[in-house]
Amino acid sequence: MNSGPIIHREFRLNGKTFSSAGMLIKYVAENHPEHSDFLRRWLDDSPVFDVKTSGSTGRPKTYRFSKQTAVAVARRSIDFFGLPPASRALLALSSDYIAGKMMWIRALTGGWHLDVVPARKVLDFPRPAYDFGALVPYQAYANRNKISRFGTLILGGAPVRDDFVKEIKAEKTRLFLTYGMTETLTHVAVRALNPAAAKMINAREPEFYHGLPGIRFETDEKGRLIIHDPLVSERPLATQDLVEIIGPATFRWLGRADYVINSGGHKVIPERVEQTLAPRIHRPFYITGLPDEKLGQRVVLVLEGQGDEQEKQQLLQTIDAAGLHPYDKPKAIYFVPEFRRTRSGKIIRDFGKNVE
Repeated sequence: MNSGPIIHREFRLNGKTFSSAGMLIKYVAENHPEHSDFLRRWLDDSPVFDVKTSGSTGRPKTYRFSKQTAVAVARRSIDFFGLPPASRALLALSSDYIAGKMMWIRALTGGWHLDVVPARKVLDFPRPAYDFGALVPYQAYANRNKISRFGTLILGGAPVRDDFVKEIKAEKTRLFLTYGMTETLTHVAVRALNPAAAKMINAREPEFYHGLPGIRFETDEKGRLIIHDPLVSERPLATQDLVEIIGPATFRWLGRADYVINSGGHKVIPERVEQTLAPRIHRPFYITGLPDEKLGQRVVLVLEGQGDEQEKQQLLQTIDAAGLHPYDKPKAIYFVPEFRRTRSGKIIRDFGKNVE
């Protein structure tokens, strides 16, 4: 082994053991080349590594962290979810971004038995069962019939649909929606999506996010979340997420401050409108604002795919039946042949905007 991060002696990759970091890097380069660049950098002698953001809200940024910090964050998650050495885990995410990188770091640090599969929509599982896995929501939807194979499954990168949450209530798998970002080295809080998960963390309200040990939350004067995590940074981390603080380590997520629409002096949170409309609109969509001479901004609905005037009229009726506040109701409907998305499947909300 080199002087870089330690590989736990229990670590296995696709059922194989490795006598050195070099052997592991060689195997990954030959069998999973999409992960080899990160793994080579993680296992080199440098005390730091770089992580870039997905670019869903603007130009991608790069952050530098010490490997020691990443290992400490990984151990916190390992302990929180109760995953001892030899835990079976599935990696189905790209290591280009923080979620995939941290799955590698947890597995190497914790001595997991890791299986790696291509980061596709529909997944093939090498094993019949796993103790732990991490997916983005669209992967969870596409592999709904395989969710029961996990002991614990975390979802992140985007909100989850209400209809999916209703579907998985009876699952014995502990399902969590995570809250985190590149700047926090992945999740700092989790929301229990079903009773099995709620029991694990003693959560009562299904909409609340609960911070991992040692993390504290507050808001600024505009209601934006501020994260205190001494493992990652001595300074508080300011975010663009609007939240309602429930307690020092608990919050309800409301939406993104940079998505808020000011329509006639009324602040519209697009994610809240989307949550109301999601059970009624059966194709990808989002709510955004466009300039308006009278209102400042008008709320509009943007849908993926083709549509005609007849469908617009049907959608307007659907919106009227949803019981939205008059200011929250979309004033126009637009169709876009195909949305731009990040590698994790998150929609890039660039309709009517110049995004660099």
